[in-house]
Amino acid sequence: MRVPRRRAAPAKGSFRRRLTGVMVGLVALVAALIGAAHALQLNSQITENTQAKALTLARAVAAQPGVRAEVARISAGSAPSAAELAEGPIQETAQAVTQRTGALFVVITDEEGIRLSHPDPARLGQLVSTDPGVALGGREETTGNTGTLGPSAG
Repeated sequence: MRVPRRRAAPAKGSFRRRLTGVMVGLVALVAALIGAAHALQLNSQITENTQAKALTLARAVAAQPGVRAEVARISAGSAPSAAELAEGPIQETAQAVTQRTGALFVVITDEEGIRLSHPDPARLGQLVSTDPGVALGGREETTGNTGTLGPSAG
């Protein structure tokens, strides 16, 4: 006589546990993807906003008649020393604009991209670390860069 074998009953809830685990994993993955997409969008908006503010500030500084006249005067003559630039009206203007606007720094150059103002006086009289070609060509451009002062938008 054969004794029927009993089949082991499936563990209660094992399918449910696996399904729940898969569902929780999918929800976590979707939440992570949404969070990453939101962070990228927010970073892009902050970058665009910062660049727009930097461009507005650059336009305002470049439009000042005193700045334009002093840059033209410097460009027409021999290059002043870093010490002369540090005490000059361009450096004073850049520092005043920085203080008034809350900008981290304002760098003003001549027509060849030579720094006439800079927060680090040792950099005065040196070529800017970014390519001045676009601005010197009369066009506006905003970029994100890592220059001598660290990450910046301009």
